[in-house]
Amino acid sequence: MNAKAETVVVSAAASLAPALTQIQTIFEQKTGHKIVLNHAASSVLARQIVYGFDSHLFLSANKKWLDYLVQYKQLAHTDTVTIHGAVPIIANQLVLAQTLRQTNNAPMLQGESISEKLQSLLQYNEPLAVGDINYVPLGEYTKQTLESVDLFADFDGKLILANNARSALAFIEKGQVNFGIIYLSDANQSNNVRIVQKIPSILHDNIHYYLAKVTTNKNSASIAVDAFYQFLQSDTALHIFLENGFLAPIFTNSVTKTQ
Repeated sequence: MNAKAETVVVSAAASLAPALTQIQTIFEQKTGHKIVLNHAASSVLARQIVYGFDSHLFLSANKKWLDYLVQYKQLAHTDTVTIHGAVPIIANQLVLAQTLRQTNNAPMLQGESISEKLQSLLQYNEPLAVGDINYVPLGEYTKQTLESVDLFADFDGKLILANNARSALAFIEKGQVNFGIIYLSDANQSNNVRIVQKIPSILHDNIHYYLAKVTTNKNSASIAVDAFYQFLQSDTALHIFLENGFLAPIFTNSVTKTQ
């Protein structure tokens, strides 16, 4: 046990919870330091930090909420993608998923493309579980997807908005809705949903997770904080992320509209 064991508080996107719990266990056993994980939507976490939540590290599911914290001078410039082009640590993908609850009479969706399957959902008047399209990264990526296939307006009133990615998954797992758009990592970790179709990444911004230090915490320069910051970027952590259905980062993409 480390005689100078410290506690590191990590505010991390909800979709990272299963993988980070495994990484936390390995790191704590290896170093003796304690990791406290605070999970929520990236938007919620960023606002918590601005309003004084004492976090050491921030793991966001998109760049937008890093920019938000930079605006409020909460992050070290050397850690932000906004100023110095730091590399994101992992990536993800969207999927259209379906509940496996046998009590639900889910329709068989028609078509080969994601656009055709979404149009089939509309024909059956099926609601769609998604992250909140205004505040949750999952929802923002979903909105971009629906806009790219010219169907966003058609889904008005048919979207079931979840307050984070894991809640969107829960809606489908519990059969509260038959279908939803969730992260590939969450779908891969669940025994209660099946992937109907993967959504091409070209339909939305790259889904990257970014890591930064919260400089307003007086202990953010501690040995333990730096050690976990580095460990999250290690091959060991990457292997765990990949085992949990995440992807290696991708570096080129644009949001384009399909025909």
